[in-house]
Amino acid sequence: MIKKRWQQIKRRIIKRQAPHAILSWRYFLPNQSEAVKLHRRTFLKAWSQYPRIVWFLIALYSYPLWYFFYSWRQIARVWTKRSVKLQRQESISRRQQLFSILSLALLHSTPPAFYYQYRLYRYPESEWLDFIYTHELPHWHLVMSPKISERTHRLMSHKDAFSVEMAKVGLPGIPTLHILEKNEQLTEARVFCQQSLFFKPEQGSRKKGCFELSYDSAQKSYQLKGLGTQAITTQSQIKEAIDRQVHSQRYLVQPLLKNHALLEVYYHSLQLVTIRLITTIVTKQSKAISGMLEIPIEGSFNNVYSIDIQLKDGALNNMDRYYSLAEDAQIQNILKSKGLILPFWSELVLTAEQAHQQFLDIVTIGWDLAITEQGVVLLEGNVNWGVAVHQYDKNNLIQALIANIYSPPHT
Repeated sequence: MIKKRWQQIKRRIIKRQAPHAILSWRYFLPNQSEAVKLHRRTFLKAWSQYPRIVWFLIALYSYPLWYFFYSWRQIARVWTKRSVKLQRQESISRRQQLFSILSLALLHSTPPAFYYQYRLYRYPESEWLDFIYTHELPHWHLVMSPKISERTHRLMSHKDAFSVEMAKVGLPGIPTLHILEKNEQLTEARVFCQQSLFFKPEQGSRKKGCFELSYDSAQKSYQLKGLGTQAITTQSQIKEAIDRQVHSQRYLVQPLLKNHALLEVYYHSLQLVTIRLITTIVTKQSKAISGMLEIPIEGSFNNVYSIDIQLKDGALNNMDRYYSLAEDAQIQNILKSKGLILPFWSELVLTAEQAHQQFLDIVTIGWDLAITEQGVVLLEGNVNWGVAVHQYDKNNLIQALIANIYSPPHT
């Protein structure tokens, strides 16, 4: 326990090369926007699980390091690497870019890479705090939802318990076929059961630690994907690889879902295409505020392309900034899908909103769902959901949060 806590301290504080929250000069001015007040609350309420003196000591350690060392190193690296390309594409001089990232890093204690990642050059500096930045997480989410119950913690972190609870209220979750206990000695019958399977750590988020075993009924053969760069096809090697994973943590074994035929037409993905839908609670009623379609990258098990979804009708927008790593055929298929109306869209939104009704102590949740031939499947909910992808081509996420769920009190 002590070793684990020390590793967390090293990772989250000692070796961290960015401050844990934004410290902006705008905090000291009157009549600031609700967005600025939210960032200020995140800065002041960070590390809330520790005594106040710990917050002070962490700030005293990390912010001087940022201002006198890490910020300058990142400014030089990012400006050197990205300024020429942006000057060529957007006709923004390298000098102007340098002044902007200096302001972002030193006046708002925000890593300069976000100037390019969020395309802040499209906005005046007065609107830069209208974005939520990745380096603020998970403190941002904890400030938004400071009193999460033990029940919610358990269901959000234990996927099998979550699926069982969702089934009780009639929501279409994915069943667990069986559970592989930590250090369990696997039998071939539990792995090679003439069925395609998905292996997911019971505790975890997104696809970290996940892998899949696909079964070809015609060839009566198996392929293990997600553990290494290449698929494993020999049964003895498959079993050894799974044994190594189960040695470290408990795993759920679930049926491997198949994409809806309409998604297959455009994306030709053997991996599952998922939808990330963000919901909020408004006076005890849930509401969807942002949605992204996440398409697996061919040859990569954990990386995806993200396409913005119009909430009103489930139509896809274009987000072509993600396609630089795609093959030409992939790019063409993705571009052709602009305007595609996702099947079962109303049901998908309703499923996420109904699921959020079971967790009224969380202000915002990032839901992962899938669309199969049988309909919508609810995969999991995430408390510490990623904010960046929902803001690359728009800056209305924080405004949606403020308008729908939260008018922060003065601190």
